[in-house]
Amino acid sequence: MEEHNEPSSEATDASARIQQALEDALVATGLESLLISQHEEETKPTCDQIASASPPLKKSLKIEWTDVTNEFIAATQELDHGELIHGRMFNLFDAMSAIELMDSQMDPTVQWASFNDYPRSLEEAVSKGILKYDNHSPQELVGIIDEVFACVATWLQGHTLAQTVFTSMYLLDIERIENIHLRAFALGLIKTVEYMRACICLGRVFSEDDQQGVCFGFDMLIHLSEASVSASLKESEEKLNSICKQLASSLNSSAEENPDIENGLSEENLKAWQALSIRLKFTRSLVAFVVSIGKNTAKGIEEGLLKLTQCGKLLELMKQTLDQGTQLDPNNPMSLGFHPIVNQHLLPPSYRPYGIVSRLDSMKFLHTIIAHIQTILGFGKIDTFRELYLVIKDFCCMPDSPNVLVRSLIILIILQGDRSQLFGTPSIGDLLKDDARHMVAAPSLIPRSPVFSSPQAKEGIDRFFGRVVMIMTDFLRTFCQHRAQQKQSIIRCLDMMGELQQEAERVDLVLHSLCLKIDPQRQHLACFMAWTLYYITHLMMEFINIGFEYNLYSPFELHYVYWYLEYVYGWYFTTKKSADRLISSEPPPMTKGKRKAGKKATKNVSVREREKEAAIMHSKRLLCLGVMRALEALLLDDKIPQPSYEFGGPQNIFHHRFLTFGVISTPQPLAFSDYMRLASVENYRGKTINLYDSSAKHLTAAKMAIEGISYRNEELESLLKVVKTNLVIMNLAAKGHKRDSTVPPTFDFSVHKHFPIIRMN
Repeated sequence: MEEHNEPSSEATDASARIQQALEDALVATGLESLLISQHEEETKPTCDQIASASPPLKKSLKIEWTDVTNEFIAATQELDHGELIHGRMFNLFDAMSAIELMDSQMDPTVQWASFNDYPRSLEEAVSKGILKYDNHSPQELVGIIDEVFACVATWLQGHTLAQTVFTSMYLLDIERIENIHLRAFALGLIKTVEYMRACICLGRVFSEDDQQGVCFGFDMLIHLSEASVSASLKESEEKLNSICKQLASSLNSSAEENPDIENGLSEENLKAWQALSIRLKFTRSLVAFVVSIGKNTAKGIEEGLLKLTQCGKLLELMKQTLDQGTQLDPNNPMSLGFHPIVNQHLLPPSYRPYGIVSRLDSMKFLHTIIAHIQTILGFGKIDTFRELYLVIKDFCCMPDSPNVLVRSLIILIILQGDRSQLFGTPSIGDLLKDDARHMVAAPSLIPRSPVFSSPQAKEGIDRFFGRVVMIMTDFLRTFCQHRAQQKQSIIRCLDMMGELQQEAERVDLVLHSLCLKIDPQRQHLACFMAWTLYYITHLMMEFINIGFEYNLYSPFELHYVYWYLEYVYGWYFTTKKSADRLISSEPPPMTKGKRKAGKKATKNVSVREREKEAAIMHSKRLLCLGVMRALEALLLDDKIPQPSYEFGGPQNIFHHRFLTFGVISTPQPLAFSDYMRLASVENYRGKTINLYDSSAKHLTAAKMAIEGISYRNEELESLLKVVKTNLVIMNLAAKGHKRDSTVPPTFDFSVHKHFPIIRMN
């Protein structure tokens, strides 16, 4: 027996109310013609009647649009300021996501008004014959290729594929291309772009400002192998070489008979064909680099370096032949197959504007990327963790931050790759153990120590360093982020380092008790704690320094910022003294015969590098004290304006600045009360001390410390310039120069990123 579920009366009433609301809306907007009367509803034919009718009845419904803008504006008059309409089918999210029709930034179809003569799609361009797939002149091919490389450079600078690379309509459907050279280039370029996109996505060191990893459903030729792409490029290259030889031969044989060579046998055509050949060779070298790196072998890395060198040379030739290509007409880009807004419908509303970089700038940009990739592949030869950390930090924190592609390759090749297989160097885990061995001489890591061979010690060390490898790899990943994004990464890394610090303390206690039983002449107390603390202090310094680089601190905050920074420098030297004590307490080796020279040399180099670092840190600490005293003098003279705190007070700002350090147990986090008790300028009021003179003394000590360093680099030179300039200014201020001026001083960070030149106004 069948049961039929009859609709309830409540559902019927709700449906009727909805129907009535729709009818009222149509009447209000002047679309009464769309209403269906009850009589029409009853006499409406069924589906079977329509299907059986022969011939089928065709009726067209004419829709007339009515402008209801005035009605909506009138309705808004009933709303108070800030009041929104919220309904079951229209909430705040819908309101914020709504597109304002006919707005040039939000409605992408409005932009078509400037492109009336352009095809709306690839199919339309093909059907109208606007886009040609064959019979290109060499000048046109060179122009197309150069413009596509300009689009690639623009994409790598943070824009989308839809806005850049795929504005070339040839790349939207490569199967249609009949020209063998253009087709081979398109295949090679898309394959290379897909490799770049995959590296960027897997590296995961990009933000929305860095890169857009979405491919918008474009065909990235994943089904096509690199070997087939290389074969197409090689075939095209061979034909181009044949054409160039034939043209050169024809020119030589016909020059005497007919100086004005026609039918394509001109010197200009020969140069254009040669320029095209150079670009195909460059594309083929890029694909060969992708293939070589994909092998994940030492031989593949060597081959990749050779291909990159070849790419660099070919890029120079491409720059020299930029004039051989047809220039893109901004009023008619379709002449070279480029449609600026063909993919505009794929982008979200109000997307940021962009502009394709010039061809010359794109060549320079690609040359820089190639040089950077060659540099980072050399990082694989580094065999100490501390050197690897400093090299990555200095490289990624350059004023012109390396491109996101380069930083992603550091992650994939240097940090996550098999270093022993790729470069013949120890793994990250072995580098970390060697670093701890050379820094703190932990008995559990020294082969001649009885503790080293203890099964209990081995188990504890393996478990501890298994966690260390994960955290310290993330520590290095932090510096592969864009400099502006590193602050958030440091916060996350410090949280993990705080947990590692507790684990190091526990492991030290266990191994120390084991040392007392097995090898009483050695101690393991605070070994891993000191080693962990070394990198924690570096992270804390970087966290504070990023604030200087991005102008995050107001002038009234600088005093306690430099006070906290000097506190971190102090802990750095405390850690260094602890490490030196542990190394000096290590008993000398009792082995017979000659020691291995390689290990001794590595240890000596490590010691020298740490001493150089300590000398620089000492100079910065003295400079920090000099700047602090200068700021104290300026605050006492009321030269630095103080804000009016409507909500909270200075303690809230202090707490916000250094809240991140609360997850670390050592160094102990400092509170605003500690600052007021130890370093407040109120402690100097009523005293006769000349703080300008005290600042000059600290700056003099910093000057002597920097001049005492045996080597020079760019940072030391900038530090020395800051010290000397501030020393002169403080000596003048100590004698009363501009002491009565009420104009606030200027803090100039243009010479050094972290220490300013204080200019008295």
